[in-house]
Amino acid sequence: MKENEILELKNILLAKKTALSEQFEKLESSKIRDEPLSADTGEQSLELENNEVVDALGEMEQRELKLINNALERIAKGNYGECTSCGEDIGMSRLKALPYTSVCLTCADAGKTE
Repeated sequence: MKENEILELKNILLAKKTALSEQFEKLESSKIRDEPLSADTGEQSLELENNEVVDALGEMEQRELKLINNALERIAKGNYGECTSCGEDIGMSRLKALPYTSVCLTCADAGKTE
């Protein structure tokens, strides 16, 4: 993989990392309650359900941040773009679509996880 391609993908990863970090901070701050739950049980149920959705979104963002950090670590080590499963090169079109992927399309299709 060419140095300019790695740099381009690194910049994409860093931008995604920044955006996800900001979104995660907003989600975390939205969970802080200044007031108790509503006295209405129906309203309480809705508020608790909303909290569960926020928690699930936060978990998804945390997982994606971990994948991004792992990809940035592979860039630093010099093995970015190499499938962690079979060792073959990951196609540039796949990396552009999923810059944090750690497996090639063949291994992904075979069910080997990222």
